[in-house]
Amino acid sequence: MKVNKHPWLLGGALTAIAALSLTACGGSGSNTPAVSSSPAAAQSSPAAASGGKLTVWVDANREPVLKDAAADFEKQSGVKVDLVIKDFSKIQEDFLRQVPTGKGPDITIGAHDWLGNLVNNGVVQPVELGDKAGEFQDVAVNAMSYEGNTYGVPYATE
Repeated sequence: MKVNKHPWLLGGALTAIAALSLTACGGSGSNTPAVSSSPAAAQSSPAAASGGKLTVWVDANREPVLKDAAADFEKQSGVKVDLVIKDFSKIQEDFLRQVPTGKGPDITIGAHDWLGNLVNNGVVQPVELGDKAGEFQDVAVNAMSYEGNTYGVPYATE
């Protein structure tokens, strides 16, 4: 997948961390809502209020880019971000199996064509792009939407 290297993506830690894609309904023990592009929303989340933690599944190719973004997000929000490197080919299957048990991640990298399966299995929840929606190509937002709801934040287009 070709990554679109826009300055707002690389420069904004919150946007980059939000670009992690699909947000789990369950998660790793926290009831953290979807990560928002807005610092105010991140700081008002239950995880931020408690100095909580977000577990993020990411593949080895994307981990180096997200490492700095995660560190910046931690500084700004007080929420620890644990990047867990997974084999991309196994993420969807593991996500479907682990999220219902509460052992899955809060957020994961994922392909847009997984979305119907994840929604139909009840393991993801919608996210709000808010005032950042206009910064994404319509085709990318549509790819991360299912039955009228957006479930992921696009981070690349081909």
